[in-house]
Amino acid sequence: MRIKPGLSRIRKLCAALGNPQDKLRFVHVAGTNGKGSTVTMVANVLKLSGYVVGKFTSPYLVDFCEKITVNGEQISRTGEAKIREEVLRVAKDLEDDLPTEFEVATAIAFCYFAERKCDVAVLEVGLGGSLDSTNIIKTPDVCVISSISFDHENLLGHSLRKIACEKAGIIKEGADVVVSPWQHQEVFDEIERVAGCFKEVNLIVPKVCKEELAIKTTFESTSFVYDEAQYDLVLPGAHQVQNCITVIEICKCLKKRGFDINLKVLPKYLSDVRFAGRLEIISRNPLIILDGTHNVGGFEALCEYIDTNLSDKKIIALVSMLTDKAYPDCINMLAKRASSLIFTKSKNERAAPSKELANGIFGLDVYFDDDLDLAVEKAKEWLRSANVLIVTGSLYLLGDAKKLMLQGKEEKIC
Repeated sequence: MRIKPGLSRIRKLCAALGNPQDKLRFVHVAGTNGKGSTVTMVANVLKLSGYVVGKFTSPYLVDFCEKITVNGEQISRTGEAKIREEVLRVAKDLEDDLPTEFEVATAIAFCYFAERKCDVAVLEVGLGGSLDSTNIIKTPDVCVISSISFDHENLLGHSLRKIACEKAGIIKEGADVVVSPWQHQEVFDEIERVAGCFKEVNLIVPKVCKEELAIKTTFESTSFVYDEAQYDLVLPGAHQVQNCITVIEICKCLKKRGFDINLKVLPKYLSDVRFAGRLEIISRNPLIILDGTHNVGGFEALCEYIDTNLSDKKIIALVSMLTDKAYPDCINMLAKRASSLIFTKSKNERAAPSKELANGIFGLDVYFDDDLDLAVEKAKEWLRSANVLIVTGSLYLLGDAKKLMLQGKEEKIC
């Protein structure tokens, strides 16, 4: 997969397609962690408020069509193929530098949302912000910066300030800008600096202490109180409180901009939002959890979830990670909480060899095999003497692992 930051190719491509993105309104979401959950929650609120809502996320777990939905329904394979054919036909006529796959996907999403006459589209940035292909849109109603931590340092920079600057590159004149709470001060400082370069930007940073929120979690739910309202989510993990508060503030901004959103019913609209691959429970007996976290910040959230809800359980982890991730730090965090680690290799070309991931792990049971089928069989075997299996380290692992684990079963393995 080519990663080639820059806007020239996507601008040429969309111009040749008639600039479908200019027919749409947007909520644009950048950040390191929490983007997907935030996008999914906002899209659900807008849908339930009566709007036709496009949603663009990345990457997908099983099927490319997961990336592009309207009111929760994926683009059909036939519809995607038809638009892709037109996009690729136009791309061939462009000079020299052909668009990347992500740029093609972005163009397909814009075309589809315009074709479906979406009232608004909620976009997840693919990588970074300023040079991401989604950033060719004109001023969105709301720009969102979710939780920022270290990831893709070779492209985004080796400090939180530099990474925040790149993410803040989605900020545009006249937009409301919502920043997720509880981040490093240098992140807030940099976003405020970038926002200050524009004359008409409304910057919103929720000022709330965690202690005020009465946060309660179980292994399958999260609840808290905000603005005197009780929120009960089926999204597990205390980190979802951060994402949900961000969503509440986004909805306030959208209401001020003319969207007919009843803020009093937000607890209801957010109560049943689910997001595949993020602390997704695919079996309760035995307990099997899929979590596509793949960076240090994400693993910190996963480990907090384990410490809070599963500290008395015997845990097995099935792990695959990409070579450009900080996998030693991530794996070491997990090793302190698991009794057994199984390493494998996803189909992504950047996946690290399983033996390399296992290197340096001592004091617990370790198995490694690049063959995912064999790794899953080992996980099933070891699970007979454990309480929990967590599949993690890469979203590219989850789809295939889920299919293998549920093979022959409608909802769970026995």
